[in-house]
Amino acid sequence: MTTEFSLADPLPSGWMLLEASAGTGKTYSLTALVARFVAEHDVRADQLCMVTFTRAAAAELREETRSRLTEAIAALDSGDLGDDDRNWVQAIASVSEEERWIRRARLQQALVQLDGATITTIHGFFQIALRELGLRSGDLVAAELVEDDAANIKATTRDALLIDAIDDIDRLLPDPSESPVALEKQMHQVLKALAATIDADPAPTVPVADTHARDLAIFVGELKERLRQGRRNAGMMSFDDLISEMAALVCDPQVGPGIRQALRDRYRLVLIDETQDTDLVQWSLFRSTFPPGLEAESDFCALIAVGDPKQAIYRFRGADVNAYLALADEVSDTRSMVTNWRSDADVIAVLNRWLENWEFGDSRIRYVNVHPAPVAAGRRLVGGGEPVQLRWVPPVRAIDAKGKEGFDLTVDEARPRIAADLANHVVGLLTDGWIIETSVVGRRRVEPGDICVLVRAHDDADQIISALADRDVLAVRSRIGSVLESEAVDEVRLLLAALARPADARRVRALSAGWFVDTPIEDLVGGEAVLELQERCVEWARQLEGRGVRAFFEQLRTEPEVLLSIAADGDAERRLTDLEHLVELLHARTEGRGVSGGSLLTLLDDLAANPSSTSDVEMRRIDTDAAAVQVTTMHSAKGLEWPVVLVPFPKGRNSKPPHSWTTDGKRFVDAAPSVDWVAPSEAGDVDKKYRKSRAEVEIDGDDLRLLYVAMTRARHQLVVWWATTRGVGTGSLARLLFGSPGEVGGSVVSRIPKSPDELSVHFAAESHVDRSIESGEDFILTNCFGTNVVVDAARRLGVSRVDGSFRWGEQQIDAAAAVDSIGHLGADPGDRAQPGLQAAGLDRRGRAIGEREEGVRGDRAAVQQGVGSVAV
Repeated sequence: MTTEFSLADPLPSGWMLLEASAGTGKTYSLTALVARFVAEHDVRADQLCMVTFTRAAAAELREETRSRLTEAIAALDSGDLGDDDRNWVQAIASVSEEERWIRRARLQQALVQLDGATITTIHGFFQIALRELGLRSGDLVAAELVEDDAANIKATTRDALLIDAIDDIDRLLPDPSESPVALEKQMHQVLKALAATIDADPAPTVPVADTHARDLAIFVGELKERLRQGRRNAGMMSFDDLISEMAALVCDPQVGPGIRQALRDRYRLVLIDETQDTDLVQWSLFRSTFPPGLEAESDFCALIAVGDPKQAIYRFRGADVNAYLALADEVSDTRSMVTNWRSDADVIAVLNRWLENWEFGDSRIRYVNVHPAPVAAGRRLVGGGEPVQLRWVPPVRAIDAKGKEGFDLTVDEARPRIAADLANHVVGLLTDGWIIETSVVGRRRVEPGDICVLVRAHDDADQIISALADRDVLAVRSRIGSVLESEAVDEVRLLLAALARPADARRVRALSAGWFVDTPIEDLVGGEAVLELQERCVEWARQLEGRGVRAFFEQLRTEPEVLLSIAADGDAERRLTDLEHLVELLHARTEGRGVSGGSLLTLLDDLAANPSSTSDVEMRRIDTDAAAVQVTTMHSAKGLEWPVVLVPFPKGRNSKPPHSWTTDGKRFVDAAPSVDWVAPSEAGDVDKKYRKSRAEVEIDGDDLRLLYVAMTRARHQLVVWWATTRGVGTGSLARLLFGSPGEVGGSVVSRIPKSPDELSVHFAAESHVDRSIESGEDFILTNCFGTNVVVDAARRLGVSRVDGSFRWGEQQIDAAAAVDSIGHLGADPGDRAQPGLQAAGLDRRGRAIGEREEGVRGDRAAVQQGVGSVAV
């Protein structure tokens, strides 16, 4: 049974699971618990183990722990124990004067010795454990941990394919028309999918009718083991190797008991942050080392696991939400954090109503209603519309060859409208928006840095950046994709190709189209200009070979002509940031040695062949520190918050092969996605349709959880955009707007209203609000798509009166007058081709509302095409 968590409760003993919904102050609570354990149970700093998912989160945990220790000491010194918001300090101080001074001394000692505490990532913890175990861990302690093994995977796969082809070419390539290159690419994808789950097996795992499928699975299994052995021979380990080797040691009948006891002797308090991002193997290591009941037979205090299964979004990195669910089934002491310290009361009220009863991929992962913190009272955004809005692009009315009416909307039509509407909304916020705060400041204008746009993929950022730039709004990409997928790669490739062969006039002339040369192409037709550029390339090649890649590019940046050429299109900061980042990657691979242009070009091609948008090393950096609108991915937004969050571009499900799925608790990856194989169900594998459907169920769960993360980042305002385009009916937003809780897999496209009128009515009547809350309230509709929508919506919703106004072309019209004079204000359905900017919705009290037209300073054509809005 789950109970509400309070920092003033008696400290837990043994295992406790703390479920922390978004914005509920997880980090503060964790570190306050540490301070209490230090003060009340005399846990020393070196007896503390705190693990989390990323290095940044680990650094934050350490600093926050330092802050809580300092805060507790200051409170004990001053006697100011604070109010109910700091009831944990009161719990520390609610003892005799003598005991209070003892506790203060413990806190002071822990603060001084905090650097001796183990506060790190999960992988960092196992590295530390191996190092401290010394000889028992064998050669592992000296191994180098590597994050990116793409080059080794490529070389090993190609070698294995060549050897296999020489030995028996029909085994892996029975079809003579099949390309070895295509097979190699397929093997890379399967290995990547296998790497996403440490204990996954390549399927089929048993003999099947199509022997080719089984041969491919065996080949992939051999490749995986060959790669692991190759790393070990080179004195390296991947993150999965680290976990696998640690698991083998802990479970070893000879050395395992001693290793587990050594860790138990070291740590008295273990806190596992972001538990939903662990996998079954990682959790099994913690479970076997610090089992339930350990506190009854030793000085061990507690193992506290903290997480939120609704934010389990890293399956592609190896996280397995089933590990969290298995833990939840086993732990008897489960508590829930339900006070949201992040968002305004109005935002929380809408999300509670919108997401109530929703499941996120599993019936055990449900939305938890939260309530606002006392500090949120009176805090809000004014001048930007309702706190939560759904804005939508209406489908376009079309008549087919048979005269039948229909509605359609392509992605190419919808996206520019959404980008323009988003940019206009930003302009409106920056012009008219004010943030009302409870701090000394009181109120302040909305600034660009207050706004964040969350996109699904890095390519989605381009249209947003462009639309904002058209309106002179500064925007920056933050952690958007891999630098190896940026424009800088093509530009450096162009330069290196010329440096590799400066005698080739075609390669040298091509530089005029790039960043590093500003000589007009027409000037390079004659021989003299080309010769001068060739001579410059010879000199650059000499510098590169003599000084190394970093020194060469640093020198290149000091040349005024080169710098001016890079800045020619007005995006100098972005270009220079990506260029510097790329040079760092190349410098690391060459270890600072001088290198020829041709060799560096080969190395660049190898790096760019396998970019990783999830690698911290490759993740693109912010190109400016200036106050700017942030554009980042939903995955990167986890753990962060902004005053205003905008979520454009709804998408459908991405279920490209190779498919991965779980059957009876066992994980599989289709090692033969190009083969239509069938295996007995008792082996965990069935036909292709089953594998795809199982994979889609898991993907849908991930997508719903990712949308939850995006929707819970905002303090004052959340705006989400919808457009009914092809394929979007399989996406998470479609499910949330038109589907049912608990439904995953398949599509909801058949339930999405087709026409603008139907959508308007759906959003007005089905905004996840019980309209009986205030049944006597008037229906208010403003800024609609035309008078017909006003009348239809009023009639269908059964309201007695229509108030407000809406924009009809360039004319502002009183809505009540429009209803009275519908016959001569444009009842022709064809008039709906000229919609206004916004449509109606429901406010937090259950009344239908609308908004004034804001920020229409940009693309007038896009505005006239129409974007609707529902304040949910």
